[in-house]
Amino acid sequence: MRREIIAEARREKHLTQKQLAELIGVRPSTVQNWEAGKILTIHEDEIRKLHMLLGIPEDEIRALNQESLKQGGPAGYQMGKREEAILKAWQRGERTVDEICEITGYSRAIVTRYIPG
Repeated sequence: MRREIIAEARREKHLTQKQLAELIGVRPSTVQNWEAGKILTIHEDEIRKLHMLLGIPEDEIRALNQESLKQGGPAGYQMGKREEAILKAWQRGERTVDEICEITGYSRAIVTRYIPG
């Protein structure tokens, strides 16, 4: 899966990064980082908005998250402690959200941001 899909779809809709960011409710730097592959995950609400605005299938956007998680994040990406703890739990095969919540001490809402599917 290619991260460029977001930039290509945005350009086809004649939107700037700033315009897309405003429509989704994120900072322009977030859109820039998605397109550059510097953000580990795109959250579910953002996935839905990208789908509606750009026409990218939601599953394709989710696949970007899964690919990033399998690789430990995009090249050059520095994970935060929260993402790192969740990713390690996921990689160890502690796949249920409840188990990961218990291990990391994070809420269900936070854990589901970082674990695809």
